[in-house]
Amino acid sequence: MNQLLLFDIWGEYAHFKKYYTTSSPLTFAIPPRTAISGLIGAILGIHKDEYPQYFTRDKARIGVRILHPINKYRISENFIDTKSSGSIDMSKIKNRTQIKLEVVKQPGYRIYFTHSDINLFEQFCTMVQSHRTVYTPCLGISEFLANFKFQDIVEFEETTDVTETISVYTASPKEQLANIEFESGKSYFSESLPGEMNMDRSVNDYVETLYERSGQPIKVRTAHGWKTQDGEYFFFL
Repeated sequence: MNQLLLFDIWGEYAHFKKYYTTSSPLTFAIPPRTAISGLIGAILGIHKDEYPQYFTRDKARIGVRILHPINKYRISENFIDTKSSGSIDMSKIKNRTQIKLEVVKQPGYRIYFTHSDINLFEQFCTMVQSHRTVYTPCLGISEFLANFKFQDIVEFEETTDVTETISVYTASPKEQLANIEFESGKSYFSESLPGEMNMDRSVNDYVETLYERSGQPIKVRTAHGWKTQDGEYFFFL
């Protein structure tokens, strides 16, 4: 079996910008794999221009579970024109643009993380357990700071022979789900999330992801997934 780190992240607000929005930025409900990679890189002290090479799919596996119900709001943000300011004091810049920014309020997520580099994985586990960080972690943008807490290190294995109906709490790639049992009283959503970035920070692929808005489990029948030593089924993004 392999080792899997479970840790929680949360904050007051989060904004994971949807790639197709500009003047009125919209947010994904959950952090994409790329955003979680950046947060892990910040804790480890890996520069934002370098971390993509450490979190390719052949090295890092990342899953996410919703802990707090997703509630989106719009807030007003003032942006100042720094390009034309030169060396002037920021507080004296007059050119400002107000936009409506969509945010997730009181977000909370559980992250499932493992890495092929044992040294990097163990170093990260130590940082999370001792609540230490090199750079400041955030939830999408630098204004929205993230807190984090260690939960557990468990063993897990890949499963290829699941035939019964199982409950999955993590956001899951739709291509890996079969015979989804949609239940009344639950809100199901699907989003195409950025998956992996190239070194120039361009997105290499997207993952069509299914999740339940309040964090309740999704019942599925699938032949392929992962399971912890405690019998919890989950998926990586």
